[in-house]
Amino acid sequence: MGQVMDDVSKEQEQAIARSTMYLVAALLSILMIFIAGLFLSAELEQQALQKAETAQQIARQQEITLSPAAMDSVEKAR
Repeated sequence: MGQVMDDVSKEQEQAIARSTMYLVAALLSILMIFIAGLFLSAELEQQALQKAETAQQIARQQEITLSPAAMDSVEKAR
């Protein structure tokens, strides 16, 4: 009878160890996905800032190109 109890106890310990291992693996996977999400979020924010900066530079260049003073000087040159 003692041998049977030892076998059941060992099986339970192994099952608990296996379950704990799966739980830790799942938690680590969730943590890795969360960290990857943080990096992606930061990258998207950086790209949005660069896009806004580029749009401002283009707008400034268009203002310089199409400013009334520039148009007047072009008209006078003709």
